[in-house]
Amino acid sequence: MKKISAKMLLLFALCIFAIIFSTHCHVIHPPEEADDPEHPRIHCSDITVSSMVGKILLQTSTNEPINRMVDFWIASNNHRHAVKILSNDWPELGAFNSSSFDPTRKTVIIIHGYKSAGSVSWVIGMKEHLLAVKKRNVIIVDWSDSSHLKNYVNAARNLEIVARRILHFLYLLKAKLKGQPGKHRWNQLHFVGHSLGAQMSGITAHLLKSHNYFTVKRITGLDPAQPCFKGVHLSLRLDKEDAEFVDVIHTQTGKRVAGVEPLGLRERAGHVDFYVNSGVNQLACKVPKLCESRRDEDVILDSIA
Repeated sequence: MKKISAKMLLLFALCIFAIIFSTHCHVIHPPEEADDPEHPRIHCSDITVSSMVGKILLQTSTNEPINRMVDFWIASNNHRHAVKILSNDWPELGAFNSSSFDPTRKTVIIIHGYKSAGSVSWVIGMKEHLLAVKKRNVIIVDWSDSSHLKNYVNAARNLEIVARRILHFLYLLKAKLKGQPGKHRWNQLHFVGHSLGAQMSGITAHLLKSHNYFTVKRITGLDPAQPCFKGVHLSLRLDKEDAEFVDVIHTQTGKRVAGVEPLGLRERAGHVDFYVNSGVNQLACKVPKLCESRRDEDVILDSIA
């Protein structure tokens, strides 16, 4: 029998290692749509048309998105206290206990808006409400490291980066649940996003759909942000094609004040669009620009199930 040389054995071992390594990389790093130079971008050119403030924001913004930390919190009926999973835990998701996550149940993903965070009262209140009325999983996306950027344009441009982080997170979470009963049925995703978070929900759902990772059953948009999203490509904003059912609540679609456009989107974006008090002049709002966009947070807590 012909002896196998040490060199051939080494080559064979390297081949096996390469196969395993490439498979591992495929799981951890799914292809990113952002790598395509032809892919449309959020330029925010629309805000310069009618506002001097918009022109200043655009002129003082950075040209490229800024890669910043994104935190994920997971809660369920089995584990009501949300577990924080930092980006630094990738790819192992070390803080995650798969036994507390039931893939046969609906998973609601909550995304806050500009100048907000995953720890604000309405997000925590929604998490508690969702778990109280039905058995489900709740994921809170905390992108406050980007949402608190002083320049709104910079925060808006970062939505694509955060959306890809969510894409990776869900992909890794699905891999972590491998072998758990009902994993193949984990397609009942429901995004709830406010302001920029509503637009991010649409961007993320588009990515999930294009990669065939999940079926997004529903998106609830709370006052989708208007600045930077007028006339952009459908893949860069919330649209009714992003999920099987898209419902949108509008509370801040009033007239321009001092040359500044309303923060909330006027146009219909879902299968069903609700305009609370015609989308303007919300009750208990002494300073409309400051609190109208938060009225939908109260509405959604009363209506979502």
